[in-house]
Amino acid sequence: ALLYVTIISNVIYWIWDKPIIKSLVLVGMRVFQMINSKILVVDDEIKACQLLSKYLSRKWFSVQIASNGQEALIKAMEFKPNCILLDVRMPQGGVKLLTRLREELPETIIFMVSAIIEANHEFLAKGAHSCIDKPVNMEALLSTIRQALNISTTPRGGEISGRL
Repeated sequence: ALLYVTIISNVIYWIWDKPIIKSLVLVGMRVFQMINSKILVVDDEIKACQLLSKYLSRKWFSVQIASNGQEALIKAMEFKPNCILLDVRMPQGGVKLLTRLREELPETIIFMVSAIIEANHEFLAKGAHSCIDKPVNMEALLSTIRQALNISTTPRGGEISGRL
């Protein structure tokens, strides 16, 4: 029995020592992190919500959408997103909603999505993580979200980073 345990542990060590195996495991861990990362998209323009939701879902994120402030607050409390993409120009006021979300979910990363570059400092002062300019560059958005959630996309010496 000891011989079998020794052989099996040597085989496992030999397999694990292969760079391709380590890379595959690390990629699998990152996909798991993204699947467990929840994003709430809040915009009164339903097409914008659907477009962002479809794109982020294809990138393995769990996504829900809200089209108004009240719906956003309810979904945020139930869904407990890691990240919220919040449009500034909402009928009830994106900045007002930012303040409420910050009170209710202080640990959640909130990005303000806006075409108004001059007001970015105001959003940051009220608790936004950062601002994303409209029109949204999808690849830049994905990179920003991954960076904020600490999900790396390249192997880094075998270490796993991420927030679950």
